Amino acid sequence: MVIEKSKLVDFHDLQEQRVYEARIEFSYNYAGQEYLGKTPALAGFRLVPAFGFQAELARKYKVGDRVQAHVHPSSPEIAYLEVAPMDKISVFGGPLITIIAVLYYFYFGSMPWL
Repeated sequence: MVIEKSKLVDFHDLQEQRVYEARIEFSYNYAGQEYLGKTPALAGFRLVPAFGFQAELARKYKVGDRVQAHVHPSSPEIAYLEVAPMDKISVFGGPLITIIAVLYYFYFGSMPWL
């Protein structure tokens, strides 16, 4: 498995928020078939963007590097290089916001922001 492309892209999304994204492509062979992977890291939902993590990915995986990829055995076109670290703010913040909204609804009888 070899890194074919690796760069850090800086752009604005549809909400005009600045976004940094590591665009990394790697070639790999699974069961005699050649594939091109474009998922450097599996990551869940994040309340706060992980700019530092994206930059770290681009620094870590350089073109020509030989890497170990994790391939889905029943869908070998799905592969990734690593799992992103868990975002504690999203893990605890999401449920906390939901609990506060529900309590607000039961206390005041409505959610004016909806």
